[in-house]
This record gives sequence, C-alpha cells and structure tokens, in this order.
Amino acid sequence: MAKAAEKEYKVVISNVSEGSVAEQAGVKANWELLTVNGQRIPDILAYRRELEKGIVEIVVKDPKSDHETAFICEWEDPGLEFDDVIFDGIRLCANKCDFCYIHQMPKGMRKSLYIMDDDYRTSFLYGSFVTLTNLDESEVQRILDENLSPLYVSVHTMDQVLRQDMMKWWKHKVKDEKVTDIAQMLHRLEPIQLYTQMVVLPNRNDGEHLSESLKALSNYPNI
Repeated sequence: MAKAAEKEYKVVISNVSEGSVAEQAGVKANWELLTVNGQRIPDILAYRRELEKGIVEIVVKDPKSDHETAFICEWEDPGLEFDDVIFDGIRLCANKCDFCYIHQMPKGMRKSLYIMDDDYRTSFLYGSFVTLTNLDESEVQRILDENLSPLYVSVHTMDQVLRQDMMKWWKHKVKDEKVTDIAQMLHRLEPIQLYTQMVVLPNRNDGEHLSESLKALSNYPNI
C-alpha cells in the first residue's frame, strides 16, 4: 500500500525571547520552525516532548531568504514562542450527530464558533470533549505513550450500534473502524484518566439504554 503524503503545514514563530538561545542564534519572529531533533513538530505537546530530552538540535528557516539555521539548546528553553498550540491543523469531527449544537447554530457569527473540534490534543490541553471516532492507531498509541491524561470523552451510549446511529460517523470515511468501538477504546485507555459525558435524547438513549451505559461506565476505574 502506498504511503500517504505527509500533511503540509508551517510552524511560524511569533516571538523570540530576549537573551534566549534562539536570539543568540539570530532567530527572528515570523521565521519558521522546521525540525526539532530531526522531527517535524505537529503541536506544542510534541515540541515540549523533544525539549524534555535535554539536548536538542533545532532547525529554523527565514522565509524571506529560505536560509536555514540550526542551533543546539541544552537543558533550557530555547525562547521560541508560537501563537497556536496545534501546528498541523485541528482534528475535525467525523460525525453527523442529530443533536450537534454547531450544526444548529445560526449563521453569521464569528468563524471560530463553527469549528467542529474533535481533537484529542485540545481535549488534553483545554478540556474540550471528543468522541474518539477520528483516531488512527498511531494517535491512540501516542495518547498512551505520552500519558495525555486526563481526556474528556463524549460517550452518549455504550451500545455500539446505537452510538453509530446517534453520531452517524458510519456515513463518513473514518480512519480506522476498530478504534471507533467505544468499549474497546475505553478499555485501551484505562491508563488514562477520563471524564465522560452523555447527551441524552428521549426515546433514543434514555431509559434502559441510559441505565446500562451508566452501569458499564461505572466498571472503569479510570472514569
């Protein structure tokens, strides 16, 4: 199978701290961060992960001249600042829930209100709720490896068939259907503390469905 093309994105440096290693290396605001320890950096979490290794090589680029600069930072913050915490784009929701509040919002409001954020990274950073239906295996493994805890998860129901019907992710192309099984996902994420929520709809997931879901969730020690 052919390898998928790597997503294109730029990591723009918004500010360089005065007296920092980066400033001493000549780095300026509006330059681009290319790699840290040879790795492309998709978000602030990956950036911090590499810095925690102690000795890092950082490569940046002046977009005006395309000149690249590499410098070493040892056991200190390099002094780079960014406007965003997610560099490669927010993971958007793959669902089409009947009860989605974003779909029900009136037109003409600020654009940020219409972003269907379903990104596990913003869940960890800001406490936003995610459905976990848009993950692939590498992202599940990253959550575990980096202990991105706690996460906030929209469960709605533990009945997998009913959950698919309520969220309608089956109408869209999902990355990996194995990781959309909510019971399996919660089991795999047992090392991670989880806060869960349920949107309850009359005659859909209330009554016996709600009781069974709450009973199932109560058996997870990390919820």
